[in-house]
Amino acid sequence: MENIITETQKKIFSTAMLINLSQMFPFESSATASANTATVINTLLTNEDIIKYIGNWSTVWGPYVIESGIIKEITQPLNSMYIACSNDLNPGVNTYLVGIAGTDFLSMEAWFTEDFNVGKTVPLPSTPIAPNHAPRIAKIAEGTCIALNNLLSMGVTESSNDGALAYLKNNVKPGDIVYVCGHSLGGTLTPVFSTYVYAQLPDNTIYSMPIASSATGNDYFKDYYDVIFSGEKNIRIWNDMDVAPHCFTESGLAELSSLYLPTIKTTPLEDKVIKKFMKDTILDRYDQYGSYHMFTHSIYTPSEITPPPSGTATTWLEQAKCQHVAPYGEVLSWHEYLCSVTKIANSLNLGSPLAQTFFTAGCGPQCGISS
Repeated sequence: MENIITETQKKIFSTAMLINLSQMFPFESSATASANTATVINTLLTNEDIIKYIGNWSTVWGPYVIESGIIKEITQPLNSMYIACSNDLNPGVNTYLVGIAGTDFLSMEAWFTEDFNVGKTVPLPSTPIAPNHAPRIAKIAEGTCIALNNLLSMGVTESSNDGALAYLKNNVKPGDIVYVCGHSLGGTLTPVFSTYVYAQLPDNTIYSMPIASSATGNDYFKDYYDVIFSGEKNIRIWNDMDVAPHCFTESGLAELSSLYLPTIKTTPLEDKVIKKFMKDTILDRYDQYGSYHMFTHSIYTPSEITPPPSGTATTWLEQAKCQHVAPYGEVLSWHEYLCSVTKIANSLNLGSPLAQTFFTAGCGPQCGISS
């Protein structure tokens, strides 16, 4: 029986996704991008138009933004994360939320060093400040490990440890609840980061909520994760028409060329890329986690895409982009929320107007915004 997404889960996802607002701040230092992202998120969390959708939250750690680029002078947000806390989502206890950002669409470094860097799997990192309890045979993609190390390094210096794990260990009390949530790359990182949170807080209730996530690592890691996050502690939500959740398992990659048939065919180049991923990952035995909620969206027509594509039909790549973002907003019933976030964030006149981000992709012309 399919699980229904609850109102609490909708609020968690909506609040977690605010960290993607770091994408407003390209071409800046990590410190400046972090400060500006904090200003935008804190403004939103105290705005009544936002509170009516997600409830009362406050930022308690971060946000931290790591800016980087293949060309030093052209940087984009590479990885971003923050922690928020609510004392009314679950009355009587605090609910902590670790929100992890997805890929900045304009960051070539993120695409190639993290998302697509799957040809090699490696053991999870383990340090005194970030202990890992997974067996050595449990491995994750090299690109996922690079991104994970970025998350673990946030707030940590040679003289002090103000990282996310230290914050949670020092502040989460018995009975408190912790969610870890992200979409896309953030969703791929969510299961791995969740295991580190569990290692710090084994007696608390921890929920892992990966949205639109690719397979993180091999079957040994999946088995390890499934033991910790069994049943409803694994809130994996995915669209069966979305390319990302089909990556990088052998069976999932085999379905990509036919995903939008007969309406849309892949090009020879797209087929070649898919076959390369199959060749690079087949020996690493990538495995995907069980579903909490899987849904199938219809194929978008040109008139439903903003801005409309050229020609009489969408391309496979255009369709993949749409299926990766907009349907999740529909399932989570948050169109008006997306519009409110976008308008308020843009009104602050900080950074670049919201474009190419998770939020505008779900807004459309009703908000007067093109993605």
